[in-house]
Amino acid sequence: SFEMTVTNNAVLTWQWATNYWLEVTDDLNGSVDVADGWYAAGTNLWLTATPSNGYTFAGWSGDVIPGYENDNPLEIFMDAPKTLTPSFTLADYDITATAGAGGSIVPEGEVWVTHGSNMTFTITPDTGYYIADVDVNTVSVGATNEYTFIAVTNGGQTINATFALNEYTLTYNAGPGGTISGVATQIVTHGSDATMVEAVADSGYHFVEWDDGILTEQRTDTAVTNDITVTAQFAVNEYELVVESAHGTPAPAAGVYTNTYGMVLTNTVDAVVLDGTTTQYVSTGWVMTGNEPFSGATNSFEMTVTNNAVLTWQWATNYWLEVTDDLNGSVDVVDGWYAAGTNLWLTATPSNGYTFAGWTGDVIPGYENDNPLEIFMDAPKTLTPSFTLADYDITATAGLGGSIMPEGEVWVTHG
Repeated sequence: SFEMTVTNNAVLTWQWATNYWLEVTDDLNGSVDVADGWYAAGTNLWLTATPSNGYTFAGWSGDVIPGYENDNPLEIFMDAPKTLTPSFTLADYDITATAGAGGSIVPEGEVWVTHGSNMTFTITPDTGYYIADVDVNTVSVGATNEYTFIAVTNGGQTINATFALNEYTLTYNAGPGGTISGVATQIVTHGSDATMVEAVADSGYHFVEWDDGILTEQRTDTAVTNDITVTAQFAVNEYELVVESAHGTPAPAAGVYTNTYGMVLTNTVDAVVLDGTTTQYVSTGWVMTGNEPFSGATNSFEMTVTNNAVLTWQWATNYWLEVTDDLNGSVDVVDGWYAAGTNLWLTATPSNGYTFAGWTGDVIPGYENDNPLEIFMDAPKTLTPSFTLADYDITATAGLGGSIMPEGEVWVTHG
């Protein structure tokens, strides 16, 4: 619009510019930085779609050149009216889930989670492993078997599970009567082998078995998959005592006995045993093989059982020597008990006016007149000395011219 004052012929030409309407449809989940309006034909516009929090740009629809639907910003050439609508969708965020050796995490790898959603991961160890730790965005959340991301609003997050081999405690105990040689308490990892241990019996005991049924003293547990607690069992040894005695009534009696190691036994036997009236057996002690004490000179003793043994009571035989008295003389060896095998010398001494006349009884023929007499005590003996009145010699002689009667060596009885 303008005013003019006519002064000449004139040609008035009105000038025109073309504008086109740009219609940008709003989306509550985002915005566009170019508003609806008239824009001069030939104008280049750059439209940038900005998603609201939790959303992502999904493309343009409307008057957009095919192939450019996902450009952002989008260049628009205003050569006609335009209508454009941006699209927005809820954002997906990436969580990278990884698991180390010895287990798994599900889901695994690059996991996409919609904005505001939860995502749960399950951690499972392989056989023989346990969960060592779970890191979320490099921060430990402990050895859990499940973790949930709550209301996810950002990506680039991580979860990593680590595992370790199970460790088992192996405990080797010894029952009464023995000890354990080797490491009695061991820590081993799943599938590994323990070191060898041995059940060692104390003196007087022997190994029976481990209480899990293993019968060998030495054991090496291999490929271990669980805790082990076992006890080696021992039993006291038993030993035989053989008692031998030719005479008497020993206690324990002659025979074979089974006794336990360390048992204290008292052994006794009669001091003297009579066989009739003229033979006796006298205990002189004992000898024992296999177990201490090995010998002694009494008829009673104690022993502590440590081995198999043979106890033999020792005896000496005595025989009775009976010397019958005679009032006409005496013998220098008296009646009594004498050890078998003893040699005795008996001397008979006649009383005054008597003379020794020989022996009777248990005398070897041909030795009846020996004085002293040697006696060998190989049996009971009875001996009697004999004495007679003495005879004395008188020698009677006569010279020439006469005679004497009786004449010569004349023997005269005592008295």
